[in-house]
Amino acid sequence: MFNNSTFFIGLDLGDKQSHIFVLDPKGELIEESRLPTNPTSLQRKFASLPRSRVAMEVGAHSRWASQLLKDLGHEVLVANARKLRAIYSNPRKGDRADAETLARLARLDPNLLSPIHHRSPQAQADLAVLRSRDALVRSRTLVIIGGRSPQIIGLGSPLNIGVDVPSWGVATGGTHAEEGGLRCDQSLE
Repeated sequence: MFNNSTFFIGLDLGDKQSHIFVLDPKGELIEESRLPTNPTSLQRKFASLPRSRVAMEVGAHSRWASQLLKDLGHEVLVANARKLRAIYSNPRKGDRADAETLARLARLDPNLLSPIHHRSPQAQADLAVLRSRDALVRSRTLVIIGGRSPQIIGLGSPLNIGVDVPSWGVATGGTHAEEGGLRCDQSLE
C-alpha cells in the first residue's frame, strides 16, 4: 500500500469509453478525461503518470484493467460495487460522477471502497472447469429423469406402456446393461 501516492485516480470502466478523474493529495482536480476501454489506451495513459492510487468498480473489465495498472506500478483498489452506497444511490449517477466519487474515496480512506481481490488466473480457470462439470452433471441428471419419465413427453406412465424402468447408476453400483434394462440401441417394441 502506498502511503504517499502522488495522485488519486477514479476510473469508471465502460464497455467502450472509460472516465478518469485525477486528484492531487489536497483533493484538487488535476485532470478529467475519457479514453477508449482497451489495454493499449490504458497502458499509454497510465504509463505516463507517476505511481498513484487508482480506484475502480468491479465489473467486466476490472480483472484485466487492474492487473495492467498493477504491472505499471500503481496501487489498485477494486471497489465492491454492492457496498458503495455513495455510487449506487447517487441521484446524479453517471460515469463522470462515479469516477469522481471513486477518486475522492480512494483519497480519503481506501477501506470505504470495500476493496475486493480478483482470483488468480489459475483459480479462475479451475472455477470454470468446476462450473462446466456442474452443468454437465445437471444435464445428465435431466436426461436420466426424462428417460425414466415418458409421461413428460406424452407417452403416459412407464407402467401403462409395459416398460420396466430399471433403477441404475452410482447408487446401485451396477450399470444399466448389467441390470437387464433397455440399451440405447434397442427399441421399445
